[in-house]
Amino acid sequence: MFISEFLPPSAVSANLRATHKVAVLGELAALAVKSQPGADPQVLVDTLIAREKLQSTGIADGYAIPHGKTLAVSSITAAVGISAAGVDFQSNDGLPTHLFFALFVPDASHGMHLKALARVARLIREKRIREALIACTSAEALYDLIIQEDLRL
Repeated sequence: MFISEFLPPSAVSANLRATHKVAVLGELAALAVKSQPGADPQVLVDTLIAREKLQSTGIADGYAIPHGKTLAVSSITAAVGISAAGVDFQSNDGLPTHLFFALFVPDASHGMHLKALARVARLIREKRIREALIACTSAEALYDLIIQEDLRL
């Protein structure tokens, strides 16, 4: 499984405007809806909020992987965003989060969400890649770098 299978270029932003956690989740949901016509963005936000209530998906080192299962999508869907200023996402290290990689998985999808999460985690756990992604100033450059590095892994 490659990230390009569930992340379309239209679901990428190098310029998230949100300044708090719930607003970031809203921006990511709005990006994801671009590749899931008919999906209700509020349902996607609610899916992510429900997951965040269990434990923050703000890992550390400036990145978060908010994710959840939902009936609102028909296939695994991702959205990626960069916040240059950073957002308090209650990450494990207490530092601001800059890179957000959201995953929405169909409720009936067993095991596929784990493969998608593993693929994303493998990509962004490398400091060099994380820093290069966070430094991207355009959605096109961000998407291209994700796909390039994913193919390299």
